[in-house]
Amino acid sequence: MLNKILLAAGVLFAASMTAQTSVTVSTSGIDATGKGKMVALLFSSAEGFPREQDKAAFRLETAEFQDEVTFTFPQVPPGEYAIILFQDLNANGAMDTNFIGYPREPLGLAGMTAMGRPSFSKVKVEVGHKPVTVDIKMLNQ
Repeated sequence: MLNKILLAAGVLFAASMTAQTSVTVSTSGIDATGKGKMVALLFSSAEGFPREQDKAAFRLETAEFQDEVTFTFPQVPPGEYAIILFQDLNANGAMDTNFIGYPREPLGLAGMTAMGRPSFSKVKVEVGHKPVTVDIKMLNQ
């Protein structure tokens, strides 16, 4: 009997260690309504953030939106994440920048209220075992 209890406790502990949750990201007031596509990126570390999109742990995009958009990332493991939203106006799959790296397309980051070079530590969001909802303000529209 004790073995069964210990086994059940072990299974529950292991399940809680790998528990994942959802992260919902939304924005509204998109100026260039319906142009291009909206892209959401979740970075799990500072590596590649914010410029190397291929280093993002998760990526979602949609071409169907009006003045607002909501993305839900399912099954996100607990940890720290930086979230970027951008409107890919020309639908080329990348965030276009000028020669010094300033975005040419509307952009939003969790925790950013003004333009400036973002750092992972400034914009990170803590994801635990409960669903997380983040509202992001789009900048440079």
